[in-house]
Amino acid sequence: TYEYCLSMFAEQEGKRGGEFFTPSCVVRTLVEVLKPFKGRVYDPCCGSGGMFVQSAKFVENHSGNISNISIYGQDSNPTTWKMAQMNLAIRGIEPDLGTYAADTFLDDRHPTLRADYIMANPPFNLSDWGADKLKEDVRWQYGMPPAGNANFAWLQHMIYHLAPAGRIGMVLANGSLSSQSGGEGEIRKNIINADLVECIVAMPTQLFYTTQIPVSLWFINKQKKQPGKTLFIDARKMGTMVSRKLRELTDDDIKKISDTYEAFVDGTLEDVKGFCAVADTEEIEKQDYILTPGRYVGIEEQEDDGEPFEEKMDRLTSELSEMFAKSHELEDEIRRKLASSFFRDSISASFAAFSAVRVSIFFSRYCSWSSASIRAWQRCLTMSSAFRLYKVFVASIRYSSFLAVIRISSHEIDRNKAAHLSIPYALSASVANSICFIT
Repeated sequence: TYEYCLSMFAEQEGKRGGEFFTPSCVVRTLVEVLKPFKGRVYDPCCGSGGMFVQSAKFVENHSGNISNISIYGQDSNPTTWKMAQMNLAIRGIEPDLGTYAADTFLDDRHPTLRADYIMANPPFNLSDWGADKLKEDVRWQYGMPPAGNANFAWLQHMIYHLAPAGRIGMVLANGSLSSQSGGEGEIRKNIINADLVECIVAMPTQLFYTTQIPVSLWFINKQKKQPGKTLFIDARKMGTMVSRKLRELTDDDIKKISDTYEAFVDGTLEDVKGFCAVADTEEIEKQDYILTPGRYVGIEEQEDDGEPFEEKMDRLTSELSEMFAKSHELEDEIRRKLASSFFRDSISASFAAFSAVRVSIFFSRYCSWSSASIRAWQRCLTMSSAFRLYKVFVASIRYSSFLAVIRISSHEIDRNKAAHLSIPYALSASVANSICFIT
């Protein structure tokens, strides 16, 4: 119930919801691949503790003992830190989230921790993370992360806290797969050459409440069972839309990803075009150390429908010709409709023009219309569209009314003559007549 409330609150909060909640289908995918049965579980940006909750559920669902896992975490937001404490307390989980909320980079609350499992969904593309204060930090074993993007700072922080046989499952923006800016390409190259990247999963869009940025899952292993090889999974076509804006991975989707990973670890996986492929370090090097799964899995093979190419081409050409003929028929029908309405529009325009002329005569007699206004009306009378004439007619009335007021004020026409002009009455009558004629 608490987790459901968190998800609903995160959906309503929008972008700010990402500070404390990761969609459960994403967390379950990480957990099902890593399978944290026992050991130390760490999340350096734990939010509301969803990674820990799913880990505990996994242990319980597989008849394990929840006391076999130890929970370590940290979060910089005091409110989120308290939410995590509450989320875990109501499930009987005793975590070590530090004595207070603190920044993971600048105030690491678990400096000596070496975790067996690390699962995290760090803030995407975080800027201004304190790089200027951490230039000589021991965590940057594979290169100094750029000051404008903390993606590889998070990744290296987790690698630093990993036990000798530890494993990582984390969410990163897709830009981290191919970026070369700020030295990120060199850092990625060093991590790959250290044989740490075990699996990359490209996820579908619209999984998060907070952003439409496409993301991927990184799985790091210090003791890979398939040394020198990396599994690539393209899961972008997976998932089901549960609302207009949100997609979720189904249980079958998560199982398919997990089973594919297990087959890779066991050495029994066969490449599936468009979905999964195994590449060695040499092949990754040829791709300039870019880890985008689409480069390796290729394009999904299309099923052959058995229809010979020549017959298919003839059929499609015939269908296209039929569509062209249908479009010509529709064009002719539109022309006939327009022709039948032309006479009615012309009469309406004539009536509108007649009323407009009455007003123009009135104002030219008493208000001295400018020659520009008269020429505009002459052009108007040649128009066949009643709507255009009406728009110009209304604009001219406004302009003429202004001229009338100016002329009456400047020449100080006496009240009797002004009353004799009856300007408001003339305007009202002409406008009414024009509207009647046009409609």
